[in-house]
Amino acid sequence: MGRRELAATAASPIRDNDAERDYVVAWLPESAGGAEALVGWIGMAASERGVTRLVLPRVSLADVMAQLRPSPPLHLAWTPLLARAHWQICAYLAGRRQGFTLPIDLRHATPFAAEVLRRAQLIPWGRTCTYGDLAEAIGRPGAARAVGQVMAGNPVPLLVPCHRVVGAGGKLTGFGGGLEQKRALLSLEEVGPDARRE
Repeated sequence: MGRRELAATAASPIRDNDAERDYVVAWLPESAGGAEALVGWIGMAASERGVTRLVLPRVSLADVMAQLRPSPPLHLAWTPLLARAHWQICAYLAGRRQGFTLPIDLRHATPFAAEVLRRAQLIPWGRTCTYGDLAEAIGRPGAARAVGQVMAGNPVPLLVPCHRVVGAGGKLTGFGGGLEQKRALLSLEEVGPDARRE
């Protein structure tokens, strides 16, 4: 959700169950993340339809809150969906889970961004693809740069595994949590330099 949409939501009361409405922050311990880059505070927000935002682990709670930007009428609440999301993320980071079974709400994404994010969601555990591969997969072979911009703004990293999208030749490129975190996630999935591409 962009600043404009968040400001509009904050300025008017929730009138239906489709609006983003709940958020949580939680500490991911070493037992969940293993790698130091995957330990810290995370934040999540959700609507009735699914998870709308996920802030990757940060050492500072203030950093997570600044990224999450919860404001009225968002409620701090461990809803069943957010509790399930936290459990699945902990299991994934502990190496006990390879995927997620969580609904994701992408209504605020543009049609192009939603298409890219849905396609990226299909990249299997332990595999990578390039921005160009992803652009071709959605029938837009010249749109690798635009795909990269969508990945940079991915509102639900991990759930849409943008860490599995790499530059040409397998080069690690930008990631919301930083390259150290991207390396740690790929290492968790046992993705090395000779990783099989999708």
